[in-house]
Amino acid sequence: MEAALSRLEEAVEAHLVDLERAEIERLKDGADDSVLSGDDDVLPPENRSQHLARLGDQLSRTAVQMTLLHNSVASGEASPSSVSPSMTSLATDMLNHAAHLAKLTLGARVSHDGACYTRAIHRASEAVLESTRDLALTLNGRTGAVNPANGARSYFLDATHSSRTSRALMTTGMTWDAANALKSLPANNGAAVQREIDSCIYMLQDALDELKDAIAVARESNASGESSEDAPDAHAIPDDDDDDAFRSTAGGADLPTLILARAVINVCQLLLRKTSVRVAPLAENSSEGIAWADSLAAIARDLSAASDDVAVAVDPLDVEELRVAATALLSNGNLLAEKALLFADEESRAWFAKCADKLQTDANALFLLIGEGGDADVKAAAAAPNR
Repeated sequence: MEAALSRLEEAVEAHLVDLERAEIERLKDGADDSVLSGDDDVLPPENRSQHLARLGDQLSRTAVQMTLLHNSVASGEASPSSVSPSMTSLATDMLNHAAHLAKLTLGARVSHDGACYTRAIHRASEAVLESTRDLALTLNGRTGAVNPANGARSYFLDATHSSRTSRALMTTGMTWDAANALKSLPANNGAAVQREIDSCIYMLQDALDELKDAIAVARESNASGESSEDAPDAHAIPDDDDDDAFRSTAGGADLPTLILARAVINVCQLLLRKTSVRVAPLAENSSEGIAWADSLAAIARDLSAASDDVAVAVDPLDVEELRVAATALLSNGNLLAEKALLFADEESRAWFAKCADKLQTDANALFLLIGEGGDADVKAAAAAPNR
C-alpha cells in the first residue's frame, strides 16, 4: 500500500514538472508548441473539455474512496492488511487518471486550441495534480512544505492518527474541488476569451465604482465649503475663476479630474462589452480568428491593470502616475477598437469609431487638466452634469 502511494506521489510530481516545462516553452516567442503535445492526434477543444470533465468525476470519486479506507484504518475499524489490496488498486487507478489528465493537458496546442483555452486547462489541471500529490502524501503518513526562499519542497512524517485523519479529509476536499473545476472548463478558445474579457469588465467596474465614490465625496466636500444658502447647485458649472469649486479632498484629485478619469475608464469598458459579444462566433473560424481573440484578451488584461492604476493614482493624487496610467488606458483602448474593427460589420464600425473618438476626447481633456494647472474651460466642461 505504501509503495503504491509513493509511486502515485512520484508520478504526479513528474507530471507537474512536465506541465511547468510546457508552460515555460509556450511563453517563449516563436516556440513550436506542436513538439510539446502529449497526443498524437489533435482533439477539438470541445472533446478535450468533455474528456477532462469525465476525468474530474473519476478523480474525485477515487479520492473519496481512498480517504474512506485510510480513515477506517486510522479509527481502528479496519486493519492495514485488510485495506491494503483495495488501497493499492485505487492508488493505481488514481495514477492512471493523473497520467491521462497530464496527456490531455499537454496535448492542447496554442496554434490549434488558442492561448486562453490552453492556459485555462493548464491551470485547472495543475490544481488537480497538486491536490492529488498532497493527498497521496497524507495517506502515506507524510506531508510536504515549500521553502519560500528557493521553492524547494521538503517532506516530514505526520505521526498522529488524528492529524492524519483531519488532513486526509482536508486534502480530499481540495482534490474534490479541483477535480470538479474540470467540469466547468470553457468549451473552446472563444469561451475562454469571453471569460477573461468578462473578468476584466468586472475589474473595470470596480475602478468605476471607486471613482464614483470619490466623486461623491469630492462634491460633498465642495458643497460643505459654502454656507447652505450659498452652496452651488449640484449640476451647475462653476465659475472659471472659482478655485474653491475644484478643491481636492484629503490629498485626492479635484472633481473634474475624477470625472474625466472615470469617463475614460467608462469608454474602455463600453469597448470591452461590445467586443465581448462578438468573440464567440468569430474566434473559432480560423487560426487567424483564434489569434485575434487571444489578442483581445491580452488587451483586456492590460486595460484592467491600467484602470486600477488610474483609480489608485487619483487618491491621493499622483499626477505622474495618473498620466502614465491614463496613457496606457488610451493606448490599449485605441488598440482594442482597432482590433475590433477587423471583424466588425458596417454598423459596428461606426460605433467603434465613435467610441474611439470619445475616448480620445476624454483622454485629451484629462491630460490637459493634469498638465500645467489645467484649463478653466476644460474644468468647467468636466464638471458639467451630463458627464
